[in-house]
Amino acid sequence: MSSPFLFDVGDEIETPDGKVGMIVSRTEELFGNISYKVLFEGLEFVVLREAQMPLKITDATVSAARDGR
Repeated sequence: MSSPFLFDVGDEIETPDGKVGMIVSRTEELFGNISYKVLFEGLEFVVLREAQMPLKITDATVSAARDGR
């Protein structure tokens, strides 16, 4: 796995409870932000990593994507 700051397409990412997903795309945004499209439990959703902050995906993130929020 990469650092919590930078991921590449194909890298795995893990929630605090051990569920594993995969980065399927990465887009550089303004001001050093990066948006990642993530595949988790059959769901694809986009998360934003703000500049100088680690990317965090929690169970709540996965649940919100599943519920369409």
